Amino acid sequence: MGLSTAERVFLFVRCPNCETKSVDKPLAWLIGKDEMICPNCRALINLESGDNGLRIQKLARTCAEIDQSISELDESRL
Repeated sequence: MGLSTAERVFLFVRCPNCETKSVDKPLAWLIGKDEMICPNCRALINLESGDNGLRIQKLARTCAEIDQSISELDESRL
């Protein structure tokens, strides 16, 4: 079994403290987490709300739709 789309996609998370810096993380790692520590300034980054939360949720839905489409294509070829 291959990797899911969420395991292959990386997302830049913005730290409200650093502002111009961002952290690149796999989407699968971000899903279900409520916060993370910024590796640059050690501030807590909220992953559930605000811009970061919205982008994680939307990208997670898109990845799930892609995985579903791939699964349906695979099944139709059997």
